[in-house]
Amino acid sequence: MKTGDVAKVNPDLTGLSQWVEGTVFDVEDNPFKGTVIAIKDNRGHIFFGPEAYFEPVRRVSQQRVCLP
Repeated sequence: MKTGDVAKVNPDLTGLSQWVEGTVFDVEDNPFKGTVIAIKDNRGHIFFGPEAYFEPVRRVSQQRVCLP
């Protein structure tokens, strides 16, 4: 994952009842925790933790392809 990617954070990390989606604004290599991801959701809430708690969001492209 890299800065600018869209990701979801696991409810086990947030303490909320569902996954939260946000934009990655920081990726850090922590010598004690490994890779730490930080995201900011559309309400301005920030969530950060080990990479294992995050999943990238796969966006379906809206681009149309015409085949001959």
